[in-house]
Amino acid sequence: MTQSKEEHVHNPDESSVNRIPALISWLVQQYPIPTYRIEKASSKISDQSVKADAKKCIEELGFHCVVRSVRHEVITPKYVAEVIWLAGQPILIDPHHQSSGLGESTPLLENDLVFHVAQFASEPIEEVWEIYAPLQVDDRAHHPHLKEIPHWFWSVARPMTNLYAHAILGSIFINIFAIITSLYAMNVYDRVVPCGAVETLITLSIGMVVLHVFDLVFKVMRSSLIDTANRKVDTTLTNLIFDHLLHIPLAVRPRSLGAFSSLVTQFESFRDFFASATITTLVDIPFMLLFVMMIAYMGGPLVWTVVLTIPCIAVITMMTQQYAQGRVKKQQQCHSQKNALLVEALVSIESIKFWSAEDLFQRRWQNVVRESAALNTETKNVQTLSSYACQLVQALSYVAMISYGVVLIWQGQLTMGALVGCSILSSRALAPILQVGQLVLRWQQAKNSYEGMNQLMQLPSEVTERPLTPSDLNGVFEFDHVKFTYNTQQPLVLNDITVTFQPGDRIGVIGANGSGKSTLIKMLLGLYHPTEGHVRLDGFDLRQFHLSALRQTIGYVPQDVQLIYGTLRDNLIVGCYGITQNQLIHAAEQAGLMSWIGGHPQGFDMMIEERGQNLSGGQRQAIALARALITNPKILILDEPTSALDAQAEALFLEQLEKILSDKTLIIVTHRQAPLRLCKEVLIMHQG
Repeated sequence: MTQSKEEHVHNPDESSVNRIPALISWLVQQYPIPTYRIEKASSKISDQSVKADAKKCIEELGFHCVVRSVRHEVITPKYVAEVIWLAGQPILIDPHHQSSGLGESTPLLENDLVFHVAQFASEPIEEVWEIYAPLQVDDRAHHPHLKEIPHWFWSVARPMTNLYAHAILGSIFINIFAIITSLYAMNVYDRVVPCGAVETLITLSIGMVVLHVFDLVFKVMRSSLIDTANRKVDTTLTNLIFDHLLHIPLAVRPRSLGAFSSLVTQFESFRDFFASATITTLVDIPFMLLFVMMIAYMGGPLVWTVVLTIPCIAVITMMTQQYAQGRVKKQQQCHSQKNALLVEALVSIESIKFWSAEDLFQRRWQNVVRESAALNTETKNVQTLSSYACQLVQALSYVAMISYGVVLIWQGQLTMGALVGCSILSSRALAPILQVGQLVLRWQQAKNSYEGMNQLMQLPSEVTERPLTPSDLNGVFEFDHVKFTYNTQQPLVLNDITVTFQPGDRIGVIGANGSGKSTLIKMLLGLYHPTEGHVRLDGFDLRQFHLSALRQTIGYVPQDVQLIYGTLRDNLIVGCYGITQNQLIHAAEQAGLMSWIGGHPQGFDMMIEERGQNLSGGQRQAIALARALITNPKILILDEPTSALDAQAEALFLEQLEKILSDKTLIIVTHRQAPLRLCKEVLIMHQG
């Protein structure tokens, strides 16, 4: 046993990467964890930083992982399991296989052996991970009328409060340093200058030099803390938004692709508002009171020149905010319109050219740009006027302070040093509110962006908390009095459909254009859900399944094939995991791609442009068919698969398809006679 163990840990680099998925798989089997969480967690595993990625993956699954260092001692398993990192590889200790204090490792690979924990007493253990089970809470633990749903923004920003708290602590010291600077000026004018105390001046000046060095250090640290927090929030939010975007059901997706993408890019305005300078300004606002109190202490009545200035600047800021509110909203609407027009023009560029519609789109673009430029100019003029007005009020406040201070000096109520110190503090006291005045427009942009993003994040998601996994299914699809419309104000696309698709069926779906053929098969994929009625798979409503996992078990060729930018290999294996070279070649042969690939110098590495623009319609459909066959699915759904093929290519395609249908269910939508020869039954659709 000892020899086997040494062989097992001899080469950690070979097995550590392979052990991680097995470790995750074992943990998943212990508790009912949603499939979407498993997929999301598995995506964090990579060949680099295996240990760090494994910890992230375990925590993503909902387990609590405590890392501790251990000496050369017997390790007692606790709760779910312990993972020992020995010689660079993980060894799982299963608490359910222990006797008399001895634990056993759960087999992670075929050649894994059972290890007693006592055997590790003489081995240099790197780390031990204590893995605690996720808390399983059912509906009884919740208030019947209250459901806690983490907010998409605050749930991400809240963990950063520790960094922001340290930044606030740094701001306290920075503002205290500013007060000390004013006290230095007051003492130099009141005590050093009249007495000619050179030694005192040198001592105070050296102290101020040291103070300003610390001031610089604290400012750099504060800025770094805020930037770090913002970077973490930005990264997490961007990933969260994009993940939600990918899982929005097609039925609730906004109609304009350009406006939809503009809604996502509005996050940039929201993110930019929380830059380091903005956070610093907001943090400094509470310290205005501290500076005002110091002015009152040093200058007495001089404080009124600052106290009266603050509401004046606040009024100007509020007026600017009220004026800018509507303008900024119109600006963002113009931006969305411009983005929508741009995306539409780029996507439809071929149609625009052969319709000779360049002038029409150019006029539309000019109108939108003209309106946007006018709003930008108007908004910037208001911002400039507001900024100059605030600067004027600040200048008048400074003049009032100096003038009033001189009068107080003549009356013997104030010293020269106190006046200089108060003038320094007044600029620091008014600086935050002046900055707020300049942030009004950015605040309005951020506010509108937040509202837009909030609407986006409130759209429903295909991901459910505890979905069924479509493993070992029979594949019985049942439509039970299904009705469907894309919009409540539009007529029904499907009207009271009741049909059952049994395993092994070969069914052709035919009908006139707009009769609902494509909508019917998209419902089989869970892309749309019935307005009324039910679509069931093996007796379960389709909405109970993890839809992404369901679609991986079905081979689907759409009517309009859209390929992604990348190599041919990328397009064939996208969304699939663990595809071998033999599987790739076999799928390409079945789809009739090898004759084309074999004659190309780059083979599977040939580049495919966006949407497959550099390929013919037949080539795109062949690639889509190969992608559908690569996982050897039990169910094939084809939507007009031969519409872009000539007679010879269609015959070859159908010949290849017939060879692989012996154990598969086939549902094919077509308006051509040749594909129907593969079908045993025909479903005729008429007006839904």
